[in-house]
Amino acid sequence: MLCEEKSSDSNEANLVSSCGGKFVSELLGSLKKIKEGVNEKSMADFPYFNFPLTNLLISMKKIKEASDLLIVSTNSRNPDPYYYFLDGVISKSLGNNNAAEKSIVKALELLEAVPFLKFVLSEYISNNDKKHVISTSERIIKMGAFNALPFGEIYEYSRKNDSEFSANMIDLFDYAGNDNIYTLRFRRDHFIKTLDDEKAALYSKQIIAMKACNARDVMTYLAILKRSGKGTLIEDVIEVLAERQLNGEVYASFGDYYQSKGEYENAVYHYRKGMEAGYDPNNMPGFPDCLIELKKYSEATDVLSRIKEKGILEIKLFARSGNIEKVVSLIREKKDKTKFDEEVFSFIVLTLWKNSEVRDSLINLYEKWGNPTLGKLISRKLLDSKDLDGSIRIMRNVLKNASLDIENIVLLSETLSKLGREEEATAILRKSLKEISKKEDTQQLFNVLTEINYNAKLHEEVMKAFEDYPMLITKDSLNYIIRSMIELEFYDKAEKLISRLHNKLISQDRFDEYHELLKKREEMAEILYFAVKIMKLEFKTGRKLDQREAIVNAEIPVEIAHKVFEFFEDLDENIKLPQEAYDALSKEILKNIRKKTNIRNINQITISVIFNIMQRKDPVVARNLFIYIRRLLREKRIPKIEDEELNRLLRISLKENIQPDPINMVAKFDIGLNKALDLLALMDYVSKMNQWR
Repeated sequence: MLCEEKSSDSNEANLVSSCGGKFVSELLGSLKKIKEGVNEKSMADFPYFNFPLTNLLISMKKIKEASDLLIVSTNSRNPDPYYYFLDGVISKSLGNNNAAEKSIVKALELLEAVPFLKFVLSEYISNNDKKHVISTSERIIKMGAFNALPFGEIYEYSRKNDSEFSANMIDLFDYAGNDNIYTLRFRRDHFIKTLDDEKAALYSKQIIAMKACNARDVMTYLAILKRSGKGTLIEDVIEVLAERQLNGEVYASFGDYYQSKGEYENAVYHYRKGMEAGYDPNNMPGFPDCLIELKKYSEATDVLSRIKEKGILEIKLFARSGNIEKVVSLIREKKDKTKFDEEVFSFIVLTLWKNSEVRDSLINLYEKWGNPTLGKLISRKLLDSKDLDGSIRIMRNVLKNASLDIENIVLLSETLSKLGREEEATAILRKSLKEISKKEDTQQLFNVLTEINYNAKLHEEVMKAFEDYPMLITKDSLNYIIRSMIELEFYDKAEKLISRLHNKLISQDRFDEYHELLKKREEMAEILYFAVKIMKLEFKTGRKLDQREAIVNAEIPVEIAHKVFEFFEDLDENIKLPQEAYDALSKEILKNIRKKTNIRNINQITISVIFNIMQRKDPVVARNLFIYIRRLLREKRIPKIEDEELNRLLRISLKENIQPDPINMVAKFDIGLNKALDLLALMDYVSKMNQWR
């Protein structure tokens, strides 16, 4: 089978070769008797048998017998290197390392023999002496004994070493001019380590074409192909190995490949072959998964029954086969809250959320357990279904049970900010910043804190966060901080901060962008300063000023006077304005105009009037509101004759003879400008109808 290595030549054959042809028959007979447990005394009469027979006894772990036999071979007048070598091997087997080393050294002094060097090489490998492993291998190769190298040992040792060791060994193999499956593995693994997938794949292809290749060789080749983006070549591998009896793991790997391509029939074929080869179905989760995809629910049930950790597969089987009751039952019967399978519940939430029984069971389970992970899964689905309040309720509960869960804190804060509840979000983030110590987590929270408040135009909150947590600044949060400084007209502060962090947290491009923004805002600030002076004068005098009057009375520098008046005259009619916010603002401003001025006609309203009536005086917002009012006044409106609320307001207007102007309607009925104009459109429609009667 492909998962097994072929054994090397037997010890007996090696011994026959080393003893010489004339002793072959006697030696084979003696070896046979020793293997049968016979140790004839007459063998001592043949000293030339002693060394190979001793070697055989050592290989059979009969150390005492080997030692006794070696003793009779001693000739003090003619010391034999094989005697010292075998004595060293026996000493090593008995744990006497010092004596073993001395004997091996004596043997090598008398004769540099390949068996001696092989033994020494194995010792160097055991002792992780990389330098001597290389040098000893070189000595053996230069003796012309390339094939005598213990390739298996050296290869396994190389797998634990770096690419430098592999490169040195490959140089030796190149010098020898020979290759076998082990040297090819050396070359393949070396190129894997050096990330040269093309060459690694080339050697892998040669290896799997050899009968001695094993499952690891095939799996390695598949991994190389996947990593290098050549996954389609896996089919070539499958074709090459089609006629061979493969290891179950290899079949399973082929199944995984076909599953990833969505070729479930091919995948199932190879998974079945894997099971026939005795491969554990616990290692083939793709098998039942493919069967489920093919709607082979009966076989999927059978395979799943042999798998211990069923995980998501059992739920998937129930869901796909329409057995939702089983899913609901599994959720309701869940008792051990310490054993929460996130993958399983993620699958249930993502695929079966629309089923009300499943959904209610999940929510009940969460309320019973309070598991934060389940809570987060549920809150996300509630968000997806636009149930923001329900999602916030769950996330707040998660916050109680897992106050340090960054993911939940961020999502809760962002959801609150979407509802305009930035104050609540800020409170949660600030509390979390005090409780959490991990820097990267606190930086993430700080980023969210500055972003939420910047987007809500709460620039003072951004500055407060900066003052409290300057150590948490990142590139992202810094952007909100600098822009908030500019919005608040803290130009000097912004410029100092930009200069201090230039080429640190601020790139050159961003540096140039900030300086351009500062320049424009400073110019704009000057323009707005004089625009405000004009608006105050106009409101005080009750009339519009021309440029000459503005230059004289508002002390506007001549060189920028035209830019100041452009602020009032060049109105961007296409500017995007949030209707809900500006309609609410229009209601507040028009009511105050009605209350604090003599203006009763909306066409008499100017930017100056709006600015001076505003509680928080912002010239840009005043101009935008003026644009919004003009835009609504120009809209052609279709009378909403079916609108009950408008009809009710119409009856009151007619009864009380209210002057038909938006200012009066807004003030009387506490409605926004948009609704006031709808009411006037209906009033105009009724008036014309009366004329036709």
